[in-house]
Amino acid sequence: MLASNDFATGESSLQNYNIEAKYEVIDLVVGNLPENYKAENLKKISGSRHVIGATVEEDNFKGVCKGNGRIQIRLNNGESSDLVKLNFLK
Repeated sequence: MLASNDFATGESSLQNYNIEAKYEVIDLVVGNLPENYKAENLKKISGSRHVIGATVEEDNFKGVCKGNGRIQIRLNNGESSDLVKLNFLK
């Protein structure tokens, strides 16, 4: 438990967090990416606040994208997998 207590009031620092909040982790595989695509582009397009990881397959000799990528996102309150998928379709 990494919670700390306020010395003056004795209140826990966790009181402002919703510990029982439900979240979802989604893992998307994306294809048909252009050669100049980077993992940062996947993060920007997703529009999500918490990207766990984003990778793009690259040709080691040429240093260009092979056309495939993968992104893992943790969805918080107000975010949905359908909204993230819609961002990629746009």
